[in-house]
Amino acid sequence: TALAAPPASQDRKSLGKYELVRVMGRGGMGEVYEALDRSLGRPVAIKRLSDRLAEKDVTARENLLNEARTVAALHHPAIVDIYEVLEAEELYLVFEFVTGRTLQQILAENPRMPLPRAVEILKPICEALGFAHSRGLVHRDLKPANVMITELGHVKLMDFGIARSLSDAVMPSSAPNAAAAGNGARDPLRFAQTTSIMGTGPYMAPESSLG
Repeated sequence: TALAAPPASQDRKSLGKYELVRVMGRGGMGEVYEALDRSLGRPVAIKRLSDRLAEKDVTARENLLNEARTVAALHHPAIVDIYEVLEAEELYLVFEFVTGRTLQQILAENPRMPLPRAVEILKPICEALGFAHSRGLVHRDLKPANVMITELGHVKLMDFGIARSLSDAVMPSSAPNAAAAGNGARDPLRFAQTTSIMGTGPYMAPESSLG
């Protein structure tokens, strides 16, 4: 199904109970649409896996499903909620619809943010990350473009698409001081390594390039 262009208002595309209204953005994983949930009368955001990835990248579908499972398990005021996963000929994720601007857009207009305002934004981000970490998940792509400031001023963390469970990490046997004193247990928060490097270069910790 060709969904690359916004559907005309008189002939909007339907996806079950959802009516696709317009394309809000495009990224490496595919398009994000504004849609209407006709059963509840509320707007939603729907992410669709791109045809290119679906055809050429056998892991793309699993990555998108992983995003759904990850976010569905993280109910927090500062994390965008996921409502539903739709599996048809293509794969769709149905998210809470959030209106506002990304932190990247805000900083582009005024790079020197006053400290009190920076604290107001960073505090809920840290709380959301702490909540995710307490459940064994790391975001792995934290950056201003993945932080939304809503029209009401609330902070929302988005795009857990490359999040990784700490329990899935590969533990290097050569990690220094890997054994904790007393019981030989290793601390995955300190010494876990992953088998792939993912993220956005300018916002990655330098040591992540080493795995």
